Amino acid sequence: MAVEYSCCETNFFIHIVIIVFLVLFAGLMSGLTLGLMSMSLVDLEVLAKSGLPKDCKHAGIYLYLFML
Repeated sequence: MAVEYSCCETNFFIHIVIIVFLVLFAGLMSGLTLGLMSMSLVDLEVLAKSGLPKDCKHAGIYLYLFML
């Protein structure tokens, strides 16, 4: 059942790159999900009304998506 890879072949490095990419992508998605889900509707409303213009725009988009 085990697959043996010899070092320094092209397939070995391709698999290493794919594994590293998938681990980094999973970590990024986990962090983004945790950050977005930790914001309540009250936090988003406060940002939409009193934040910087960029924050107001983004908070308004998230509020709209939560209301769907």
